Order: sequence, then structure tokens, then C-alpha cells
Amino acid sequence: MSPRAWICTIAAAAVWAGLATPATASLTQAVGAGNSLNAVSCVPATTTCVTSDSQGNAFYATDVSVTAAAAWNSWAGPGVAPSWALACPATSLCVLASGTVPDSEGGNVYRANSLGGTFLSSFLPANGVGALSCPSTDFCVSANEGGGFIRYSTKPSGTLWTAVVIGTGAMKGVSCLSPSFCAVVDAAGNVRVATTEQGVKEGAGWKATSVNGAVALQDVVCTSTSSCLAVDGSGEVLELAIAADGGATVTRQPVAGAGRLVALSCAGLTCAAADADGGLFGSIDGGASWAMRSGSAPEFTSVSCASASLCAGVTRAGTITTFDPSAPLPPTLVLFTGSLPAGVAGVPYEAQLEAEGGTPPYKWSASGLPPGLSIDPASGKISGTPLTAVCVRVPCLQPAATYAPTIRVADADGIPTSKQLTISLAGSGSEEPPPPPPVIEPLVTELKSSHRSWRFGRGGTTFSFRLNVKAGVTLRFKKRFGERTRRSGSIFLLVDSGITRMGFKGRLPGGKLKPGRYVLEAAAWGSAGHRTTPASVGFRILP
Repeated sequence: MSPRAWICTIAAAAVWAGLATPATASLTQAVGAGNSLNAVSCVPATTTCVTSDSQGNAFYATDVSVTAAAAWNSWAGPGVAPSWALACPATSLCVLASGTVPDSEGGNVYRANSLGGTFLSSFLPANGVGALSCPSTDFCVSANEGGGFIRYSTKPSGTLWTAVVIGTGAMKGVSCLSPSFCAVVDAAGNVRVATTEQGVKEGAGWKATSVNGAVALQDVVCTSTSSCLAVDGSGEVLELAIAADGGATVTRQPVAGAGRLVALSCAGLTCAAADADGGLFGSIDGGASWAMRSGSAPEFTSVSCASASLCAGVTRAGTITTFDPSAPLPPTLVLFTGSLPAGVAGVPYEAQLEAEGGTPPYKWSASGLPPGLSIDPASGKISGTPLTAVCVRVPCLQPAATYAPTIRVADADGIPTSKQLTISLAGSGSEEPPPPPPVIEPLVTELKSSHRSWRFGRGGTTFSFRLNVKAGVTLRFKKRFGERTRRSGSIFLLVDSGITRMGFKGRLPGGKLKPGRYVLEAAAWGSAGHRTTPASVGFRILP
């Protein structure tokens, strides 16, 4: 292989080497009458989830999944609004904070002992409850929005809840792994942890650590007795390492694509984070790393994970989005178009944008386009007649101008990417407009294969081609089925002009090609963001 062969910097590495387009990784559906859904709780290790809305209504479904819409059942709530928090450790118990307590952001606490059953009053706190955690049907803890209180119950199906003062001010989130381990975060940026059963039940048993300055923490979830996660409405997750005495040390973890993280949930080491800016994020390593799983919803308010393969987030628009944090991620969405062609003001203009990766279909949008131009949200084509001046008489002089629009594309899961490009417009009007600058379109020629057939693992070939100018080149591998072909994978390269050589033994970054006849197509990306005419060569992998 020549030195220049892999000067073809694999800019985005392999775009996709799978054999089929990945399925949509999330599913969104409306629940109820479109009221804000304020809380959601999924029963551990089941497909049953319960949600409650701003009007005090509840809904449940026993067939929640990522692949098909669930059948949601209306469930009469306690008749007071709004709902604040919800915890359902089993189908035989749901605990709900709902209603309005004077001078508090939380509500009263109610319980129902079956799906669809009557919500009965559990207790009416002086400071409303804004968060609940029930690791089992035999133990629950509430976080009160004032007074520094929590309350615990060893029989949450009843009415006995015992108050414990663990600090001052509003307790914003709570996570209990068992009766002997609980963590609470507050509005002053503290995390309080109790590491024994007796410690949970008395104020002296809670160890307080300031982990966020004076900035309020909004939610907390623990994956083990030594590790918890918290969010504060920023785009970061706080990783909390918990010592044996309940003390905590913090590491801040930025989450790519997140804006205002407000809620967390974990099932073992599989975790989910909900963003008030409309994103859902998943982690399969206890919060050490995160990936956006959905970005198309309105403002999320709550999230809950039933298992490592099923989490659900609810929104202020009355929708629920289910997703699988452990599902293989589709290839990264890439907006390939690197530049837009120049144009002339007052003269029709068009340019085609291109993207690959993610989960099709794509949705396009743009801001900052010249007046008179628009983008087709389905195809990504920019078209129209750009104007640089508004005229009231003829002839109308259109001066030269340059614009820097931001192009945004999102895939079927709402996961976006964006890029700022430039459109230069020459002037026109009473004078003859100058011709647009010459554009040399890249072109792939002389595509060859040193060997037309080989056995996988026992040989290979060297592909070579010529490129007239430096450009991006997509190599697409297609398997032949008679007169038809089906795409098997692709690689994107940034290539210098001249001859490029690339060794190939039948393996793409996502897997190896199966025996059969194939066609390799090599096409460069033109200045208008479209692929130029491809060159092709055939080869065969023997069984």
C-alpha cells in the first residue's frame, strides 16, 4: 500500500458497515388528553409503567415497549392537582404525591394497592412532597419541599409515615436502594446519605456533603452503595462516589447534546437522563459515559427505567417516549456537505444537502438563509430566488452579499447535528452580473481492483483510483443479486488528488462481507454537496 493510500484520512471513519438500516431506537406516543405528564414510574423487571399528569389523573399500561405503542388505561387519580412524584415498586403498590400544599412546591401523598385501584390518602404534610423512592413494597421515603424533612414508611400501603429532620430547606430528590441506604439532594447543593437502617430513621444518621456550591440539585439516583448520580439543570451529570460513612466526592461529567438535565433513573448500571430541552440520554456503565437516544420530544419532566432494555420519559406535551439504553447505537449522523455553491442575487438558486448515519428518514432545517431561500425539511434541498435588497422601483440593484446559514439535520430519533456554511451572492440589477467563479468538480476515475476474486481469509485485493482534486470520497459496497444490488456498507475518506491505493480483504468496520459477487462504487462530493458520477468495479468473494 502506498504512503498516500491512508493519507486518505478516514475523516468520519466508517459511516456504516451494517447490512440493514437500524430500527428507530425510540418510540413516542400521546397519553391522555394532552395535559403535562409530570411523573412516570415503571415497575422493575416488567413492561408496566404508570404516569400522572398536571390535572391529577393517572394512566397505566402493561405492554410498554420500544417497538409498538402501548395500550394506556385511564386511572382516576386522587382528584387533586397537580401531580409531583410517583413510585411504583410493584403492580400491587403505587405511591403518588399530588395536590397543592400552601407555600410549597410539593403535594400530599396517596397510595393505591392495585393498578386502576382507588388512591387513598397516606399523609398530608405541612411541607409538600416533591420526590419519592420505594425500593420495595415494604419501604418508601419521601423528600419534602421545605423544613429539611424526609418521611419514611415500613408499610407504605398504609398511613404511617415517620418524619425525620435531616437538614434545612427543600429536599429535591431521593434514591433508596434498601431500608439501609438512601441518598437525598437539596436546593442548597448538598447530598445527604444514610448508610444504615437505623441511620435512615434518625437525623444524626445522615452525612451531608456540599457537592454543587449553592446551586440546587434536582434529582439523584444510586446504582450501588458506593455510587450515585445527580443533576442540577445543567448539561452535566454529577458522579458521586460515596464513602462508607456516607461522605461524597463529586466528578462532573458533561453529556454531549444535553442542555438542562432534570431527572434520572437507573436499572442496575443502565441509566437514563431526561433533558428539559427535549433529549433523552442513556448510559450502560453506571453514568460513566452517555449517548443521546432521543432528541425529538418537547420538554421532559421525568424518566424511569424498568430494566436494562426499557426506559420511559414523559413530557409537558403529554407524550411518553420509550427507549432501550442498551441497544446498539446507529452510526453517528454526519452532515457531509462542506460548502454551498455561490449564486447571484435575484437569480434562481438551488443546492442539495447530504447526510449519512443515524436512523433515516432525516428532517432538515436552516437558520440565517438569504431572504428568498428556503430548505425542504424532507429532502434537504435549498431553493428559491435570493434577494439582498428590497426594491420599490425597476431596475432593482441587488448588491453582493455573503450569508452564513446554520444547517441542522435530525434523524428519526430526533438526534441532531448541525454545521455553519457560507453562501456568497454576486450582485445584479442594472449592471451585468459578474460570472460565478469557476468550480472544479471532483471526479473519481480509473477505479481498478488488482484481483477480481479471492477466498475470504486467504487473499484480498488492492483498490486504486484517481481523483482530480482533493475531496471527500464515499466507497459504497453493494452485493449483487442477479440484476439487483443491495448496499452492504460504506466508508468515507478525505483524499488528496492523484492516485490512491487501498488494501482490502473483505472486512468492513462493522463486519465481514459474505461470499458472493459485489460492486464497489466510488464517488466524490461536489461543491453543491452532491455526489458526482461514481466509478465502479466488480469483485467476487469465494466461499
